[in-house]
Amino acid sequence: MDERLLREWVRATLLLEAGVEHQEHALVELILSTVKSNNGQPIIVEAGGVRQLIAWHPRDISSLDPETGIFYIYSKTEISNMALVSNPERSNMDYIMGFARPPAGSPRRGFGFGGPNIDGLPVIKPPYGRITAIDLNVGEIVWQVAHGETPDNIKNHPLLEGIDVPRTGVANARIGTLVTKTLVVSGDPGMFTDGEGERRSALRAYDKATGEEVGAVPIPVPTTGVPMTYMLDSEQYIVAAIAGGGFAGELWAFKAPE
Repeated sequence: MDERLLREWVRATLLLEAGVEHQEHALVELILSTVKSNNGQPIIVEAGGVRQLIAWHPRDISSLDPETGIFYIYSKTEISNMALVSNPERSNMDYIMGFARPPAGSPRRGFGFGGPNIDGLPVIKPPYGRITAIDLNVGEIVWQVAHGETPDNIKNHPLLEGIDVPRTGVANARIGTLVTKTLVVSGDPGMFTDGEGERRSALRAYDKATGEEVGAVPIPVPTTGVPMTYMLDSEQYIVAAIAGGGFAGELWAFKAPE
């Protein structure tokens, strides 16, 4: 965990309006010790009557623009069905964590590994995945966009026939953001079928000041983390790791056309 970034986050989201700046050091130390002892699981902290849920996970990769103090982060909204199950083959404990399943022979409609749904449509409101820009100087959201093309099973669902469904974004735990001088770059969290009928993913670039998408390049499968950038012979390159769906992991490098 980046302690400096955590202090900026605390200053912006917990203390700015609460008027309890003198608690900053103690609160940061509390969060650090609690998250470390809780293996990165979500915790709730309170300062000046302001309650905040902190979900810090080692796969959550965000980026901070040091010139503007704006923080860019991918987040997702999804539901999972979990339950306590008895499985002597896995554990000698009476009950362990498992997936909730309907009884044998009963209809499976309405539940699945994606959580409660209506004929396959999630019961939660999109966006399911998003990128948010937060100004740490004032603790305010600058912009937020749905990240990830609408999945085919939602775009082509018969219950949504005739409805213009905006981009819903996709929930994925392996997405990170890269901030450059002018852009925020991130890989699509999932797969989709493009206008040519090809099933693929994409690497997208947004204007870091407004969130407007300014470009996208096709990639065969989703990225598996945060892109990186470097300069070589006065040219800038962007590299992303991709893998999934039977596609062996590879590094793909891009540069601006000459």
